[in-house]
Amino acid sequence: MKKVIPIFIFLLLTMLTLVNAVPPVTEVQQYPEGYTITEMQVEYVKINTDLRYNLFVENSSNGKVITNETINCTYFLVDSQGNELLVKQMDYIDYWSIIIDKGNLTELGTKYYGVYCSNSEGGSLSGAFEVTPSGLNIETSKAIMNIGLLFIFIFIFTVCVAAIPQLPSSNTPDETGHIIEINYLKYLRGILYAVAYIIFYLIMVISSDIATSYLNSNLMGLVLGKIAIIMGLFLVPLMFIWLFFILQKIITDNQFLKESQRGVFREGL
Repeated sequence: MKKVIPIFIFLLLTMLTLVNAVPPVTEVQQYPEGYTITEMQVEYVKINTDLRYNLFVENSSNGKVITNETINCTYFLVDSQGNELLVKQMDYIDYWSIIIDKGNLTELGTKYYGVYCSNSEGGSLSGAFEVTPSGLNIETSKAIMNIGLLFIFIFIFTVCVAAIPQLPSSNTPDETGHIIEINYLKYLRGILYAVAYIIFYLIMVISSDIATSYLNSNLMGLVLGKIAIIMGLFLVPLMFIWLFFILQKIITDNQFLKESQRGVFREGL
């Protein structure tokens, strides 16, 4: 037993020596070379409108921002058929930027672009955006809602126009022309005129939006939009005139009631 202990200690010391002789493992981190390009992405662009496109360029290994002191960035733009629309160097103003002239955005549809930044190393990206009449995403649900509202307003407008001639425009006279009764339905006639005007204004607004966004008809959308703007400008003044007219009718009818109670009858009205 006394011989076993020294042997065990010897073996233990030998193992510790061997373990300590193994060199330490070094963890090597390899960083990618080149540039990382981060864009301010634009998905939808309004037709015939200038577009400013911006991006940042960083060193892929350390995240350092790269300026125009060390690299150049070139912007490429093509249409859906691959026809070249624009090749231009980007400017640097605390970030990389370029203004795409509206002359390159005169047709609806998808446009494809690419950016390449380089000196001894390089980085690139590519993407696409949609040129639409309004610069917004054309959603099917919105189109269905707009068309549904348009048909509802057209129906209401038609009912108003058809009902107006059926309503009396004055009080009820007798055979001699003397007013014998106030006809309150004539007030409804004035209300329907106001409702018809407002509904027609809404029809112009929605029609303009539909023509511009979904029918790709800028001219029709522009004409309908101008009509809507003009009607909108007259809307408030006409409402005040309408209220004044209604109040005048009410005051006149109240005077008639007082006179009729005294046995005085009017003609016309």
